[in-house]
Amino acid sequence: MRYKSVIAVIPFLVFAAACSDSAVEASVADEQAMLLAAMRYETSRFVSEQYDFVTFAMREGAVPIDRSHTEHTAAADWVYERIGATELPVRHFNNCRVHVGGVFHPDFDGLGIAIWCGSITLTSADSAVLYAGYFSGGLASQGDLLRLHRENRTWRVVSHRCVWLS
Repeated sequence: MRYKSVIAVIPFLVFAAACSDSAVEASVADEQAMLLAAMRYETSRFVSEQYDFVTFAMREGAVPIDRSHTEHTAAADWVYERIGATELPVRHFNNCRVHVGGVFHPDFDGLGIAIWCGSITLTSADSAVLYAGYFSGGLASQGDLLRLHRENRTWRVVSHRCVWLS
């Protein structure tokens, strides 16, 4: 099964590498806009009635074949300030207890979900590939490659591909 995941992600990585222009770098504002677009997109896809709250995390340097569940760090405070309305209450990652059994917060009796973002590869001035996903327990997590495109100065996710699922 692991080899199928690696094989499934190779076309995305080859595409990103082939399209990458070393002269094109994302500004801090663009990176933040891409992260927010990805986090909103992933939240809308994975939020369901089974979760009581949502939190946001980062996986710095994570690559699509990395399935580890222990390398999440809190998203920057600006994420929580700018994420906007979500279907579930938002709690700061640093106030949550995250382990293989799930994502917990003292305000809730039930489980939460951690939406995370990893590496960003800018493929042109107006498009990028971003690695993101969710974690809600050892057997409930997923990693996705999201394709983003900027139109009218706004980044949005135009497609996604599941890289791994547990």
